[in-house]
Amino acid sequence: MLSYLLRGSRRAVLSRAGLIIAIVAFADWRIVDPIQLGFLYLLPMLLVGGVLNRWQIAAVAALCTVFTEAFGSEQWFRETGIPRNILVFAAFFITGMFSREVARSRRLETEHLHLIESESEARREAEEQLKVLVESSPAAILTTDADGRVLLANNAAHRLLAVEPGALRYFSQILVMRGAMKLGLREAQ
Repeated sequence: MLSYLLRGSRRAVLSRAGLIIAIVAFADWRIVDPIQLGFLYLLPMLLVGGVLNRWQIAAVAALCTVFTEAFGSEQWFRETGIPRNILVFAAFFITGMFSREVARSRRLETEHLHLIESESEARREAEEQLKVLVESSPAAILTTDADGRVLLANNAAHRLLAVEPGALRYFSQILVMRGAMKLGLREAQ
């Protein structure tokens, strides 16, 4: 249900949060002792945290704190009311800020994922273009790993070394060079 409430435009989310605040305030006003419903203002704070900035979240938290105090059944005394209001405001504000950071983190994660996907697609395209270039080149091209094993050899390299296509894969570069030198000596004689 919460995911449904978070969907939509900023205006739609704020409208839902406002409606929930009004419903909770009305219910808290109409229902008398012993039930206090002020904790239900946490739900709209979760909603507004995803779409508002810090000071706006603080303003909504202050409004919810006022409603909690105004419609609650507790009598307000200076000794107990001020600490209670500070704690209630802090709970609402921290809930809103937590929701804001979760939404920001999710947004950054989504952007990062799209960036990785686009870079991966660009890399695949570049690799495909390089493969076509290597395969169509009339020059003999060998690609080796750090240990000197042949990873890729184009058709021109196979023709030059007089071996079947695919036969050079995983051969040692040294063996390939020896074969090339022997082949060159035979042709020179």
